Amino acid sequence: MKSIFFVLAISAAFAATETSKKDHNFYIGASLSQCALTGKRNDLGTNTTPLNKTLVDNKTVRSNGIYAGIIAGYLFRIENFGIGPEFFYNYGRIENKIDSTHLDPAGPHDTKFQASYKITNQKGLYLRLGYFLDSYFLYTLLGIHSQTGYFEAKGTKSDLGLAPQVIDGAYKSKAKSLSSFSFGLGVQKAIAENYAVGIECKFATFPIKYFAFNLSDNERTKLTSNFRYQLRSVALKVMYVF
Repeated sequence: MKSIFFVLAISAAFAATETSKKDHNFYIGASLSQCALTGKRNDLGTNTTPLNKTLVDNKTVRSNGIYAGIIAGYLFRIENFGIGPEFFYNYGRIENKIDSTHLDPAGPHDTKFQASYKITNQKGLYLRLGYFLDSYFLYTLLGIHSQTGYFEAKGTKSDLGLAPQVIDGAYKSKAKSLSSFSFGLGVQKAIAENYAVGIECKFATFPIKYFAFNLSDNERTKLTSNFRYQLRSVALKVMYVF
């Protein structure tokens, strides 16, 4: 929250600066983003059969997703320079899933695992700072990126030749808000008196997350997982400028 207030404070300070060629523009719009998730994950399964199974070890993660969203901002123009805050909210989903099987050498307790990280809605507040070149606005951005994420897992087991059964107590974590500093580059072009289009690239690196939980089976199966990742996005924007 302190970072958000800092962004707004800087914007307000520039708003208070008076020049003979200053222009203030409020805008709203929509965006369509292609997001790429990259990182590393580790997953381990243990139980009393005994099972000590590394499901994945330092696995490279690459997943993609499409997000649609809304934006709103305010741009202060001073001579050929521009600065201002922008808020965005995106709806979409990125999922990274692993499947692994433990073949029990001592008995008929083979266990299959499926574990997924899912990232859904995104939101954030940025400060854009740039330069006007004819009808173009070239800018950098810096701010806070937050998104909702959760971890989901389930297991199936084969016992005494019977059909596989879902282990009772398949796990889904509570949705968590994950936040990170983010930065990027963009370009915006005025195409009419009240309309503009743009494209921007953003980057964010998120801290490592840990999960541990027990499935309710007779073998006391426990899964642990950790995940560290980066998010990169390319967004197309359409804006109405008041």
